[in-house]
Amino acid sequence: MRNIRGYDYGGEGIYTDENVAGVYITGNAAGNVSGAGLYLHCGLNQSVVNNIFWGSRQPSGTHFSESNPGGLMGTCNTGGVEPQWTNISALLLKNVFELTEEGSQLFNPGNILGAEVFDSNVYWTSAGSPDALRWLGNESNSPMRTWQQWNSGGQDLGGAVGDPLISDPTSNDFRLLPGSPALARGFQQLFPNGPPGPRVSR
Repeated sequence: MRNIRGYDYGGEGIYTDENVAGVYITGNAAGNVSGAGLYLHCGLNQSVVNNIFWGSRQPSGTHFSESNPGGLMGTCNTGGVEPQWTNISALLLKNVFELTEEGSQLFNPGNILGAEVFDSNVYWTSAGSPDALRWLGNESNSPMRTWQQWNSGGQDLGGAVGDPLISDPTSNDFRLLPGSPALARGFQQLFPNGPPGPRVSR
C-alpha cells in the first residue's frame, strides 16, 4: 500500500479501529501515505508481524500536512467514543520501520502506549541522524523516549536501530539486502523475486 491520500484527515496504510480484536497483520509494505503507515486505534489482541512501514510525514499538498505532521505509527488517541487508554493490546514483532523524509517522526504526537509489546523490530531514519528516532511513553504528555529508555522499559529487547537495507521502497522494491539487521532477526522477505506486479482480478 502506497500513495494513499486522505480527504480531510487520515489516509493510513493499515488502520484498525476501536473494538477490533484478534486481527493478524503480516506480509505488508506500506508507505508514502498521508496518515500513519500503521495505526492501531485501540483494540485488543492484535498481531503485527513481518511488515515494512516507511515514510511518515504527511505529504505537502494535503491541507492538514503542516498542522498535523503525523508519525509512522499511531495508537490510541482521545478521539472516538470514549476510548479507554488501556483498551489496547498488540504484539509488534519482526517489523521494519524506516523514516524516509526530513522532519519525520516515529509515533503520532499526542498518542500513548497501552499494552503493546514490541520485540525484534528494526528502526531507522534515512533522512537524518538516528538520534531523531524517539519512542512513545505510557502516559499522556510524557516526553518521547530514547532507544535506551525504550529498552529499559522492556520494549524491543531483541530489536535494533540500524539500516534495514531496503533495496528501493520508492520503486516498490522491498527486498532486504544481505547484512540487513532485520534478516538477522528472522524477517522473511516479502517479495523475494523482486517488485510485485499489478494484481489482476479474474
